[in-house]
Amino acid sequence: MKKSFVVMIPIIIVVFLSSASSEGIVSIAATNKGLMNAAQEDKLIIVHKRIGDDGHQYDTFAKITNNEQIVEIEKLLGEIQWQNAKVLMSRTPDYTINLQNDKSSFTTSLWISTSQEIVELVIREQNKYVRLDEEKSSILLELLTA
Repeated sequence: MKKSFVVMIPIIIVVFLSSASSEGIVSIAATNKGLMNAAQEDKLIIVHKRIGDDGHQYDTFAKITNNEQIVEIEKLLGEIQWQNAKVLMSRTPDYTINLQNDKSSFTTSLWISTSQEIVELVIREQNKYVRLDEEKSSILLELLTA
């Protein structure tokens, strides 16, 4: 088997329930509404990074409190054309992103392709999935890891 065949996007199964719709986007926006309406000083984004060989251990990678950075991350996540989908990835997420304030929280799982160019996001609780293009992937990774 060629090595390039082994280096694939980590999706084993993707069952699309329906394509992206305005209803799906409204659902994501509604979930974020409480976060976006909170006072800036109450917001926090915690990024956990997968560590260890077993793939089930995570360590806090960053605690983002910079208001401008939080607004940019929220804006990017809010503008994404999410798809309604149940996905089963071949490995655990590279990162988890928890956006929170004193009233609510919102968690997204993030996978980075082996080429380090493409990001895939999953919101398990809402059966949402998206594969970002290279530009948005780069912007999101920069915001989360800066």
